Amino acid sequence: MREEPAGSPPAPAAVSAPKGRQLAVTSSAPRQLALWASRHRWALVILACSGLLVLLHLGGLATAPPGLYADEASIGYNAWAVAHFGVDEHAVHLPLYFQAFGDYKNPVYVYTVAALTRVLPLTPTVERLPAGLYGLLIALFIALAAWRLTRDRSVALVSGITAGLTPWVVVQSRVGFEAISMVAMLTIAVYCLVRGLAGRAGWWFACGVALAISILAYSTGRLFGGEITVVLIVAVGLTEWRRLWARLVLLALPVVTMYVLLFLWSTQHPGALLARYNTIGIAYDNPSLVTLADRFVGNYIQYLSVPFLFTHGDSNLRQNIGFGGMLAIATAPALFVGLAICLRRLREPLPRFLVLGLLAAPVPAALTANGTPHALRANAMLPFLLLLMALGWGTLLPTLARHRTWAALLAAFTALELSGFLFTLFVVWPAQSLAWFDAGEGPAIVRAYHLAHGREVLLSDTLDQPYIQALFWLRPNPMRFARDGLAVLHMAVVPPTSLAADAVPGALMVLAPSDVPPPGSRLVGEESVMVTATTYEAGFPARQRVELALIYRRIGA
Repeated sequence: MREEPAGSPPAPAAVSAPKGRQLAVTSSAPRQLALWASRHRWALVILACSGLLVLLHLGGLATAPPGLYADEASIGYNAWAVAHFGVDEHAVHLPLYFQAFGDYKNPVYVYTVAALTRVLPLTPTVERLPAGLYGLLIALFIALAAWRLTRDRSVALVSGITAGLTPWVVVQSRVGFEAISMVAMLTIAVYCLVRGLAGRAGWWFACGVALAISILAYSTGRLFGGEITVVLIVAVGLTEWRRLWARLVLLALPVVTMYVLLFLWSTQHPGALLARYNTIGIAYDNPSLVTLADRFVGNYIQYLSVPFLFTHGDSNLRQNIGFGGMLAIATAPALFVGLAICLRRLREPLPRFLVLGLLAAPVPAALTANGTPHALRANAMLPFLLLLMALGWGTLLPTLARHRTWAALLAAFTALELSGFLFTLFVVWPAQSLAWFDAGEGPAIVRAYHLAHGREVLLSDTLDQPYIQALFWLRPNPMRFARDGLAVLHMAVVPPTSLAADAVPGALMVLAPSDVPPPGSRLVGEESVMVTATTYEAGFPARQRVELALIYRRIGA
């Protein structure tokens, strides 16, 4: 047995934690997690709400709504063409506006899609993706503006959620049209104004830049961009001109520059900017001044009415899903309280601007004669409506916190309304809007192209602008298309009445379900979908097949 040297310390004994101590350490993990979650609860709540809004705005873009409308196909192909070849379908190099069938497409949305198609394939989802991103930007900047105005995280969060769930925003964020890019720019402009009224001069210039971009974003922006700039200068200048005149000049500078650019472009393209309006404006038939005024006032009132805003909305299924109005009824209290607050504080620049801006927003839409009320042409109302709601929530949320019963009733009604809206959006609307979005047309053209093996394919002009569907789905070189037309794809668009004369034996034909194929034709394919009824009635099938497009081959004369 070895002896320890004299004076050396005793060897340490093996120490092991008692079992009870180990259990205590283990059981503290959930407590630590709960403590961490409590410390970061706002970050977690914001992250969860943001994730849900991202899913709502970006999930299932190709199926709700189904298909791809002709305007979306036009935007998508021209964006892809300019991204990969630097030209549009007419071989124009980096155009400011993109000439399409019957009008000119606005550049902001097209160039946004072009940026995406540099790294992503051209699909309906990619064409609609910028709309979803612009919708999320609207929710974000409304939340930021609410935070700057109230310094209340609850108000900012509820305001952002309100914007993100507003039917008007949701529907436009799922369809690849240009209009929502204008709303996003106007919302950013309003946020910059909120910062500018209490901040540096740079925010005023940023506001002017956003307003200038909105002029290029959508057709109504060409009028509304200048209109709202004048409204802003008047609203602020009534009481703050001496203090803020230099900043107002800084704000107006980008807007004036943009109008100079538009003037120079229009001199090279006479009549292009007004060609579409001349056919749909309230003066299309040269009416008397009394008739003109009556049309304008009648249209204008509709856009500020309860039926349009809360109960019926736009009847066009490309712009509304057929469930309620353009705004959620549950947000009406916040809107009316916010409006009341602004009316009481009209001597202040921002409340005065919000009220005047809301009154000015429907003017461009009221100047058009068809499709009234038209959600796309009137969507300049959205930033003002949403910020009024944010101000309303700033007063309502503390009140609801003290009156739990009213809060519970509002929450229950909101949940019920939101459930109905989401069910309609993802279940009912896709089945009802098949024809509105040209569902099946593009895939049928692609299928016929591959079945033809280089032989001729005839497209019925009963289909909605089949040439642009062919361009979107098959993506020929735009310079070759500008020179040779659809012959570059061995295709031609013909009326169904001339198919018997034009279709040689072996040729394929893509027809609408209502078309009658010529004699000696055989059905070789179809695009169809099974639709499930959402309400059941005796004598009607629960599921039925809907034909979208038919493919025939000419066998003989």
